[in-house]
Amino acid sequence: MKLMVITSTPTLVAYGGVESLLRPTIEEHLLERISALEAELHGANERIELLLELLHRQATSGLYDHAMLDALVEHLSARGAVEGNELETLWRDRVAEHYEEVSEQEQFEKRIERMLHSFNGENFDLFARLLDTGTDLFIDSNPKRGIRYFEKALLLDPANKELAFFIGEHFFRISKPVLARAYLERAVDSEAENCMALLMLGVICGDDGDLDSAKWHLGRALKIKKNSFTAHYGLGPFARHHGPNRDPRVRRQDSIG
Repeated sequence: MKLMVITSTPTLVAYGGVESLLRPTIEEHLLERISALEAELHGANERIELLLELLHRQATSGLYDHAMLDALVEHLSARGAVEGNELETLWRDRVAEHYEEVSEQEQFEKRIERMLHSFNGENFDLFARLLDTGTDLFIDSNPKRGIRYFEKALLLDPANKELAFFIGEHFFRISKPVLARAYLERAVDSEAENCMALLMLGVICGDDGDLDSAKWHLGRALKIKKNSFTAHYGLGPFARHHGPNRDPRVRRQDSIG
């Protein structure tokens, strides 16, 4: 849009002759900026009006669809073809499942972002590509292949606590304690305050019969989160058989002495 600035013209002598006409004045600059802002504001108002119109159409369409479904359910219920209350319960369950899936997806994406931010290796591009491929496979319900790409990514950044914890948690959930313990211990070595990793390690060590390590990990988790039910529950048998919670490494030193 062409901009035309119209101002009153003083005498040329007062402003330095003809050359003064070639020099922009402050007033002209301000008028130009104001005109540009007015044009931008006008375009923004048009876009907002368009969005409001689209929202109104969407709301109207949703209202008609809802009315149609209500009429259909009422008609089928009257004929005994469906049960209205059961259908509504099923519908609410489906909606809840959808929102849970969206929430899990958002949490998964946030974990990937933390892995990328924690990267401290040399080949970030390859690291990011491996995470992208592993993520796509996880989303496509193929975690067995996806976890392999996450393991390859961890080779590029062995000290990545977020990635090590993710892999260890995955193996813990699919009941592979040997692999889970290896990766969770790496995560704890990089981040000693990882309460969830410590709890998982305590459970794994307890199932393997490594009671000293189980008590040690659960005790550390309890120091981080004092009201942890899992840590208290896991330490209960130790309190009954061995007395107060003590560092198992100290007890081993006492027995050696």
